[in-house]
Amino acid sequence: MKRQTSSPQMGKVFLYISLCAAFVFSFSCARQERKLVQEKQEKEVSQQQTSSRININTATKDDLAKLPTIGDEMAERIIEYRNRYGRFQRVEHLLLVRGMSDKKFRTIESLISVE
Repeated sequence: MKRQTSSPQMGKVFLYISLCAAFVFSFSCARQERKLVQEKQEKEVSQQQTSSRININTATKDDLAKLPTIGDEMAERIIEYRNRYGRFQRVEHLLLVRGMSDKKFRTIESLISVE
């Protein structure tokens, strides 16, 4: 025996499915918009930080010594390394300097650049 559903009951099911779909779609759109706004804000902050960063390829000893966890001795080592091996290609290459720990690097990473 087949069970037949009445037309009003089918209308309720269709309405329920439509409301669920609209609900899911609205949250999906809101999440997408939030993500785009967040990416835009991160890009603006990144551009601001880039303009105020110290270029480790051209910085003087005094400029480098002003960075947190970098004193005069480490600044001299950075300049010595730069003079001996050439310009840094990436900021991560600063880890090749003797005495530069991962912890020190992570502290200054957002404050330096290579251009």
